[in-house]
Amino acid sequence: EEEEEEEDDADITGFSVENAYLDEKEDACDALGEISVNSGAAFMPYMESCFEEIFRITDYPHVNVRKSAYEAVGQLCCALYKVAQENPTDQNLEGFQKLLAMVFPNYLKTIHEEKDRLVVMTILESMNNVLKNCKGDALKEPGRLDEICKAIRNVLQKKTTCQDPENDETESDEEQEAEYDSMLLEYAGEGIPLLAAAVGGQIFAPYFAGFLPLLLSKTKPSCTVAEKSFAIGSIAETVQAIGPATVQFVPRLLPMLQAGARDTDDEVRSNSVFGIGVLAEQGKEAIFEHYPSLLSILSSIIAREQNRRVVDNVCGAVSRMMMTNLAGVPVEQVFPVLVRSL
Repeated sequence: EEEEEEEDDADITGFSVENAYLDEKEDACDALGEISVNSGAAFMPYMESCFEEIFRITDYPHVNVRKSAYEAVGQLCCALYKVAQENPTDQNLEGFQKLLAMVFPNYLKTIHEEKDRLVVMTILESMNNVLKNCKGDALKEPGRLDEICKAIRNVLQKKTTCQDPENDETESDEEQEAEYDSMLLEYAGEGIPLLAAAVGGQIFAPYFAGFLPLLLSKTKPSCTVAEKSFAIGSIAETVQAIGPATVQFVPRLLPMLQAGARDTDDEVRSNSVFGIGVLAEQGKEAIFEHYPSLLSILSSIIAREQNRRVVDNVCGAVSRMMMTNLAGVPVEQVFPVLVRSL
């Protein structure tokens, strides 16, 4: 009898139940999250009770309910932060930190342990939204920056439970799984420049040094287009956020960006050209000696480029180089081409 029961349990693994009751929970979370961020101080009398009810169902069995709950608690954090900025009383500021003290540990634990990729994507997106809106005030708790960086690194290294093929309980096509894996990396990567912008370049530089080998490993010619585009885009945006602290990374980044600018894929090429521009802008004197070779690459691209986004990024890169070191750019030759390409 026990064997029969085990077989029956195995037969129902991976099944999910959908009904109006579950839809109502999901819709309620979505609605409360949106109302909170759009109501300002008027929502404050309901903040605590709403947060408690929504936070309580972040471990709900149904995936869609979990996703909506995780998104909503992040929106509640952003809503309270906005009110605290407008009315910085001790109660509002302490209330904001109190929410974060519950939400971030929950987010980070679930990123590591959750089996469903879509839930982890939702958490990463929600966490990025909190970082984008609350910036450094979201990272005041000692150790939180370290913990978030560790979680992002685990996703990039595919060490989380949802990225382990042995824990995949659903049957889905390989193409969809590959798309989800790619999206997971993108959501994780988006958090890197947001962290840099939140704490500043000097503080974040050592963390960026830790991420760099992982990101550079995804820019090799043997990597997929999606991996190269994601990695180069993440690096470029982080360089922009780090600012002058970028100088120490110039020797490692410049060869990669130059190679990427010659890639056959439009998006990889576009992200690389954007990266060249921000590296020149932030690297300043460390890039001056490379201006002739960079201008040669950009000139050869714009002479034959058909993709408008790439052309726009070439114009942006050249403009950044001119603003940073006008003496290093032959303006008489470059400016007419720049104007014609706008």
